[in-house]
Formats: sequence, structure tokens, C-alpha cells
Amino acid sequence: FGLFTEIMHRPREASYDPANLSRFIRKNEKNIDALVYGGRVAVIGSAFTQMRAEHWKEILQVIETWNEEFSGWYVVDSWCHHPMAHIIAEHEEVMQEKFLKWSKSDNFWFRKAVPVYLHAFFTDYSGFDIRPYLEILDDLMLDKERWVAKGMGWCLREMAKNYQDELVDFLRKWARVEGV
Repeated sequence: FGLFTEIMHRPREASYDPANLSRFIRKNEKNIDALVYGGRVAVIGSAFTQMRAEHWKEILQVIETWNEEFSGWYVVDSWCHHPMAHIIAEHEEVMQEKFLKWSKSDNFWFRKAVPVYLHAFFTDYSGFDIRPYLEILDDLMLDKERWVAKGMGWCLREMAKNYQDELVDFLRKWARVEGV
């Protein structure tokens, strides 16, 4: 895991010199950073997917650390379709406890991670009892952060593909709440 953290902390290549960038690229420097770090995270996520059977606890711990250290949409989103969907399916009770904790976190990247990781889970898996997940999502329905709301939209849309009846009941409950 030290190697993965070292890759995440690696400085930009020497050829990436902001002083030499065109005006257009300078305006989009954050997007370039997102691509550089997002690419690194995707490679690591793929490796974690292969290692998850034996090392899922360590992987989860690293992901939690990175959600704090590398706050950004590209870190949270890049994990989605790699190890997290599988870890949720293989360790459902543990992940439900984690998600309940994350959904109440002051760090909105953890709150965003919950619906985004659940989106990945419901994209890859069906036939699970979604009631515990709907209870977790209850905590996020009124979240004011744009990124959390966006993740909720992705998650609910994916859940609707296989769990229409349960989701309709969930949404009806929220239809009567002001601000939703």
C-alpha cells in the first residue's frame, strides 16, 4: 500500500510547467490536475479490485484515508466501478455501517461517496435488500452540497432499474417534504 500512496503523492512531471502553458490550458489547470490524479487513482483502483479478496479491509482503510487527503470528485468517482461495488456485495453489513457513519460526516466527500459507491453497487449487482440502503440515503436527501445531490441522482436512477416498487415508496415519502 505504500507504493500506492507514493504514486498518489508523486509530483507532477517536470514537463508539466504551468509557466509554459497556453492561456487556454492555464484556465483549465484544475481539469489537468484532475486528469493526472484521476488516471493514477483509476490504475490503483484496478489493482485494488484484483487484491480485494485478501486485502479488502486494508483497501477500505486506504480509500477512507484518500477520501480525506485527496478530496476531489475524481478520487471518489474513480473508485466506483473498481473495488467498491465488489466490497459492498461481499461485505454488506460492514459497508452498511460505514455508509451510515459516512452519511453523517462533516466531510462532504464522504457524504458524496455513499451514493456514488452505491451507484456502482446497484449498477453491477441486483437482488439485494435495498431497505438498509434507503435508510442510509434518507440522511442525504436534504444535503445542500451539489456533489452529494448529483451522487444521489446517479444512485436513485440506477436503483430504479431493478427496484422500482421500493424506490417509488421511498420517493413518495420525500415528495411531501419541502425542499426536495
